[in-house]
Amino acid sequence: MFFFFLIIFTLFFIDLGNTQVINQSNQQSTKVEQKVPKKTSVEIQAIQTRTFETTEKKLFRATLKVLQNNSYKDIISDFNGGLITAKLPSVDASDSAGTQVGKALGGLIVGAVIPFGGLLVPGKKVGQLDRSVNITLDPIKDNLIEIRVAFQITEMTTQSNSFVSTNETIEDDLTDQPEIYQAFFEQIDKELFVRENKY
Repeated sequence: MFFFFLIIFTLFFIDLGNTQVINQSNQQSTKVEQKVPKKTSVEIQAIQTRTFETTEKKLFRATLKVLQNNSYKDIISDFNGGLITAKLPSVDASDSAGTQVGKALGGLIVGAVIPFGGLLVPGKKVGQLDRSVNITLDPIKDNLIEIRVAFQITEMTTQSNSFVSTNETIEDDLTDQPEIYQAFFEQIDKELFVRENKY
């Protein structure tokens, strides 16, 4: 009889926990939808674009210097075409050790209550985060140059358990964090200031 009550109590506790998780995830998804409205192409361009009062050559070289200062690699530049591309070293997007332990413990708990339930717990996630930037320079008139910076983050991961394996690719241009773009433009501005006073 005690064993029967223990099973009923455990199932109720798990159901209550699942309800709370579902409610929290619904609230979070609602908040995310309200917090991050989709930007128009004009809004995205406004975040990514700045105009500098300098020569195209100085802006081009200052931008290259800022990329080097921020550890960008594989820098490819074409002054005549007004184009610069660069990459940051890839970052591991796999589960952290703590996440792996949490999943393993979750699988043991579920498996103890519901036989073989632990097999349904999401398996280890492996993958990488690629970070790159594309920059174009466009002369508007003498000593007035427009620069457009497009950051790109691509997360490619595979998550698998005993039954299934899923691949996921998430791309982000970071325009929901305009302060990142602002900081990059401020670094270019400082580098231009240094160059104007150094040479």
